[in-house]
Amino acid sequence: MSGRVYPAAKVAAVLVLALATGACARGEARTAQATPVRGGEVLSFADLMKPTPTPSSSPSPSPTSSSAARSSSGSNGSRPSSSGPSAVQAASGPANCPSGVVSGEVVDFAAGRLSEDSRDGVAQWSVRVTGTVLNQTPRSIRDIRVSVTIHTDNAESDSDGATISKWVGRNTTANWRAEFAEYESRNEPDDKDVTFRVSGWSWGDPALAQCPTPSWSS
Repeated sequence: MSGRVYPAAKVAAVLVLALATGACARGEARTAQATPVRGGEVLSFADLMKPTPTPSSSPSPSPTSSSAARSSSGSNGSRPSSSGPSAVQAASGPANCPSGVVSGEVVDFAAGRLSEDSRDGVAQWSVRVTGTVLNQTPRSIRDIRVSVTIHTDNAESDSDGATISKWVGRNTTANWRAEFAEYESRNEPDDKDVTFRVSGWSWGDPALAQCPTPSWSS
């Protein structure tokens, strides 16, 4: 072709015939599509032979599993996180804590006058109280603390304490002693005026430091 310009209607007819002939030659069943031509427009044969662009198909979205999306989030939309150690287990202390108590008793009591009665009839007394404690737990204990109080009629209370720092094995006893250097009373104190109790103790094994130590009182 030499670039000759043909009327638009004639060129369109030639193009349709050429497309149909080419399809038959290839043995393919295709429907020819005519290139739309506006009325009065003059086109060259080369322009009409240009392939008409076909719209590209948009890529289909990748499938997303809704069940997988739901399983990766909680009911409130937040992602589940792996929980740490249980808070109840952390606060409960060591498992299998020993049980039992520490009991005790007064073994001996002695009182002596230190001074003569004053004008109001009050005298000073030296008092000594001794006793024992018994470890009724299945483990060794230490730092057993005892408290002794004296209170006679018409007198104020006075307290003293003692600590047994050595280790005391299970079903084993240990001795304690409390002294009152200047107890003031009109009447001479006796063992009926004494109150004794175990105020505290500790487990010998440091691994049991968080275990409770039940108290005992007489």
